[in-house]
Amino acid sequence: MDIKLAFGLHTDATIALVVNGRTSTPDLAPVVLTARTGPSPITLPYQGDGRWSGTVAPGDYVATLTVAPWFEGAVEVDAGVSVVFLCIDPGDKTIAWSDTVAVGRGDPKNPWPPPGVPVSLDAATFKWFDDHLHAVAVPKGGVVIKPRANVS
Repeated sequence: MDIKLAFGLHTDATIALVVNGRTSTPDLAPVVLTARTGPSPITLPYQGDGRWSGTVAPGDYVATLTVAPWFEGAVEVDAGVSVVFLCIDPGDKTIAWSDTVAVGRGDPKNPWPPPGVPVSLDAATFKWFDDHLHAVAVPKGGVVIKPRANVS
């Protein structure tokens, strides 16, 4: 199976992170969060009914999910509070924005919708995210997340 979901996450508070996405796969791997500092990896176990969830401490993370076949519809990442989400844009640049929820879709005709208003991170933090997100091999058609307001 291939990694089909990859995103960066920066949080200043402990959050209850939930990933929602319907798939027909009966045996699903956890969402794996690789931390910039501290214990790593952290996993969000599959809870059933298209939902992965768990508590995430303050910090910087790159999250990945391996699943096959693909999700049925959109994938939603809900942090419950405002966090910084990051992903790679179609120009191969790392982009960041702040929101409580981000939505991804594997639409091959429009897999890279605009991310909204960018957020700046300090240079060392941004470089860590940039290096780690570019190191994740996500096949064409894998999910990119975007701000909820721009979901079409």
